Amino acid sequence: RALVSVDPDGAIETIDHFSSYLRKSLAITDGTKLVPFSEELQLIEDYLYMEKRRFGDKVNIERDIQTTDFEVPPLAIQTLVENAVRHGIRAKNNPGTITISTYEDEEKYYVEIKDDGVGFDTLVKSDGKHHIGTASTRARVKELLGGKMVIQSALGAGTRITVHIPKRV
Repeated sequence: RALVSVDPDGAIETIDHFSSYLRKSLAITDGTKLVPFSEELQLIEDYLYMEKRRFGDKVNIERDIQTTDFEVPPLAIQTLVENAVRHGIRAKNNPGTITISTYEDEEKYYVEIKDDGVGFDTLVKSDGKHHIGTASTRARVKELLGGKMVIQSALGAGTRITVHIPKRV
C-alpha cells in the first residue's frame, strides 16, 4: 500500500508477486501431500521478493541450489524461510543474511536454511511461545518423507536448519 503513491511501478510488481504467492499457496494446499521442490522454491522466491521490497537492505538473500529433483511437504520449506526472516533477521538491529541451499549425497537430499540473525538457546526447553510452524514441518518431514530436521542455533550467531530427505529407492 505504501508503494502506490511513491513507486507505482514497484507497487504493481509487488502486487504481482503477492498474487503469485497466494495462487501458489492455495494451489499446493489442496490436499496434496508432497510437491516438487522447484514449486516450493518458486513460492519462496515470491515471499522473499515481498520481504526484500518491505525491508530493503536489512534482508539479504543468498542461494546455493545444487539440486531440485525431490519433493517436500507443501509450505514446509517456505515456513522455515519465513521463520528465518521474522525471528532471525528482522529481530536484529542491523542487516542480516539468509542462505538457502540444497545438495545431495548417495542417500539423501538436504535443504538448508541458514541465517545470521539473533539465534536462540537450543538448551532452553520453551520460551513460552508456540512454534507451530517448525513443529508441523518437523512432523510432516518425518511422517511423509521418513526424514528429519536438525536445528542448530546460538544466541547472537544465527540459526541453521537442515532438512534431511532420504532418497527413494
